Amino acid sequence: MTESDGQQGRGNTGGYAQLAAVADARFLALAHAIDDAVVVVDGINVVRFANPAADRLFGHGSGLLGQPFLIPLQSASPGLQSLETAPGRWMKLDLSVTATVWNESVGWLGVFRAQPVLAADTGRALDEAMTAMRGRFLAHVSHELRTPLNSVIGFSELMALELHGPLGATAESADRYRAYAQDIASSGSRLANLMSDLLDLARAEAGQLRIDESRFDLGGLIAEVAADADAARLGTIEPVVLDGDRDKLKRALQHLVANGVTHRGDGGTVTISAVTSRDGHVLIGVSDSGDGFSQAALARAFEPFGRARDVARADPRAGPGVGLALVRHMFELHGGTVRIESRSGEGASVTCLLPRDRIVPVAHEDDSRRH
Repeated sequence: MTESDGQQGRGNTGGYAQLAAVADARFLALAHAIDDAVVVVDGINVVRFANPAADRLFGHGSGLLGQPFLIPLQSASPGLQSLETAPGRWMKLDLSVTATVWNESVGWLGVFRAQPVLAADTGRALDEAMTAMRGRFLAHVSHELRTPLNSVIGFSELMALELHGPLGATAESADRYRAYAQDIASSGSRLANLMSDLLDLARAEAGQLRIDESRFDLGGLIAEVAADADAARLGTIEPVVLDGDRDKLKRALQHLVANGVTHRGDGGTVTISAVTSRDGHVLIGVSDSGDGFSQAALARAFEPFGRARDVARADPRAGPGVGLALVRHMFELHGGTVRIESRSGEGASVTCLLPRDRIVPVAHEDDSRRH
């Protein structure tokens, strides 16, 4: 090669670099302008490029760069795909895949185009979803309504027929009728509480549930919950005065304790505690020594009408599975959170956090007492 040839070669190399830079710029401009999702992954399926449409479709606001992609593009089949782009959200996407080079390494470029959904398909899907939801609701709730109603109707009929003789005519008949009346009263209360839970859950999921704030002692509230529960005991209770909806928080804790009692097993216990974290938040804990949650059950623990734990050993009076969903809603209304830690066969520990701005400072508490 002559000197002039070398200079020409070096000139061509520079030209190729300029052409590559122009091509990259055009690709980036096009990828950012189109509505299709564009993703480039490297040889181990880690995302090296994603346009804004891809971030919106797959990233859920957190971005895709540096994350493993949800499907292996290298082995993906082109064409129509049904993908879960977010938990519980399925979409039909037309996929095209091609090999590419990205930063001098082999990669794979995928383009996803959402398929239009016809109005008829939308209507049919909504009908199917509503049918499934109604079936799920009826399957979980009808039994819960029917069981206490059978007690109310059956025992009231026995009393009306005076099957064991005139009401109160003998000590034995009086005892029987008194037991029937207690069953009727408890079954009626159970029905009333169930209907309140269902109404509150409907309001919460519609964004219409509100809190009625007051000032109260958390320790006193927890003592009431423990006193009303079977096998519940108090752990560490730090003195805290809160601003919040006392009734809703009490119902939430009652649900947690009842859930723990239901699954605690023979001789098991349920422990309630309340402490202040290092950063000043209130942590209310309800733990039990029962059968615990499997990992699959734990993932759906807060879904309504789905009993999350194995009910083979559960108390037959267990509810329809709205308690944990309500607990989460009620604490979130207070700006708090609910977390469950559990392993199958090792019990469960539920931690409810209330933010520190719910705590009434001691000086304010003293002022309110003087007035």
